[in-house]
Amino acid sequence: MASGTTEGAGDPEDRVLLVLDDPVLGLVPWIAFSFLPNITTFLVAALVSALLAGSIVGLSVVRGERPKALEVSDLALFVPIVVLALVGNTDIDAWFEDHADLVSNGGLTVLAVGSLVLSKPFTAPYTEARFPGLDAGLQHRLDVVATSAWAIGLAVATIVTVFGEYELHNPDDLWTGWVFQVVPLILAYNASLWFDRRIVRRAAGDVRHAPGGWDLLKAVVVWAAPIGVLAIMFREAPTWIGVGLIALGISLFLLAASFARRRRAVNDNPWIAEWDLETDEF
Repeated sequence: MASGTTEGAGDPEDRVLLVLDDPVLGLVPWIAFSFLPNITTFLVAALVSALLAGSIVGLSVVRGERPKALEVSDLALFVPIVVLALVGNTDIDAWFEDHADLVSNGGLTVLAVGSLVLSKPFTAPYTEARFPGLDAGLQHRLDVVATSAWAIGLAVATIVTVFGEYELHNPDDLWTGWVFQVVPLILAYNASLWFDRRIVRRAAGDVRHAPGGWDLLKAVVVWAAPIGVLAIMFREAPTWIGVGLIALGISLFLLAASFARRRRAVNDNPWIAEWDLETDEF
């Protein structure tokens, strides 16, 4: 999912995520519903998620735009879930509190895969809003890649959820209940964001400023550090693993950042590469 302005991919504001024009916004209510039951009740989780869905639709209306299909679907689905929470019995509440993340991840996986099968990627309305006038073929390519990335990430999160709930019988496990559900989504988000920026830049003839592989690595590896912190805080792994994840995340981030900066410097100033070929002088 690319960030970008409605004026074009070459503007400086491309680097700032326009939240209302990003499909991750439409996933927020489901992501909230996936994790809230771990810390609160099914009813509260349903109400908060429905409120988020309604707020997103309201923001689109206030913005003067027609709410996107994903946003309307969120609201339409969470209203009956709230009703179920209000009239449900103890068994229903307990089941959702243990399996809400499975419902969320599984439902979103079906949505992503289904939209691809129907050749209507759910990211399409967001791409159109970010890049109005973009070539239809290029937009479809971006949407297929972005939706595929989300489908894979959500499918992996669903598999992890099933393993944690039905094999480990522990929906609250730090690794299967939180970390390994979030990591695939982080990877999907960053991969789709990177691909969008790269392809749009290259299509505009700005190959030199298209993000490279080091930029993607930089955005991803930094998350190893907070995972290490969580492992230490919750004592879910030996301390050396937590410390190792923190060190690995910081080290790889700094390495990737240095190479990414080097690449940008060479692209902006080709003479740097020529200077490096000499031992003492340009």
